Amino acid sequence: ARLAAIDRVLADERVARRIADALQFLDADYFRAVKADGSASAARLDRFSKLMDAAAADPNFSTADQLGAVGSKLAAIKIVKGAIPAGVARAARARVAATLAEEQIPYVRSGIINAVLPIFDVLGQNEQAYRIVQGELAKTATPYYYKADLGELAESLGRPNEALRWYGAGYAEARGIATRFQWGQIYAATLLRLAPDDEMKITAVTSSVLGELDGPDRIHRRARMRLERIDQALRKWDGNAQGAHHEVIVALHARMQQICVKIPQPEPARASCDAFLAGA
Repeated sequence: ARLAAIDRVLADERVARRIADALQFLDADYFRAVKADGSASAARLDRFSKLMDAAAADPNFSTADQLGAVGSKLAAIKIVKGAIPAGVARAARARVAATLAEEQIPYVRSGIINAVLPIFDVLGQNEQAYRIVQGELAKTATPYYYKADLGELAESLGRPNEALRWYGAGYAEARGIATRFQWGQIYAATLLRLAPDDEMKITAVTSSVLGELDGPDRIHRRARMRLERIDQALRKWDGNAQGAHHEVIVALHARMQQICVKIPQPEPARASCDAFLAGA
């Protein structure tokens, strides 16, 4: 039924072109379903690829959205066909190279870098992406944004210690309440994943990250979702160790309660705060 619903959208070229920047976010689950529906998979992929080609050339979309369309097409082809044809990959690399060679104002440049990273990833060129992002550090007033990208790239390249250094540096340099909590949550989650035996570091970093929420109107929307992610990651970490990290869980729950008691009971944020590691 969902495939049919998307078919109807893609079949209306006028509508599909207008919302191509949204359709590029059709995810891997959709394309796995396309692949599984064998008889129609080729036609669906062809229609989607042509739409992304049109979006990639549409001046009504930003350069970052145009590159997003390129990346979406590549990802779709890789999932459905299993490999990206050499000519298609070559054209994508040329498009990226030409765009990166252009001069852009910083905030536009950062959006473009975010758009090209998935292209490098699907083409298996994360080492090249790593070098490119490193080169951007000196060109931006907010290098901590790129340091999170470098952490992710280093992790994908099998360099966990390097990844942790980048994530840690990104959190240390981040500015703004919501941004500091976001970068901190990413760093804490990475420690749980890459250094699960370092209880002292995990406790110190996570306690610091929770402290970013100590203040009025800080647990809502993005922060609330990221708080839930920390909760889930910590529970999984302790569960994988058969409860060996229980003392850390208790300490972090107590740390959060120091923040929760300052939030009035009627506020929705109080319930989200109290739920953190409750009963763990």
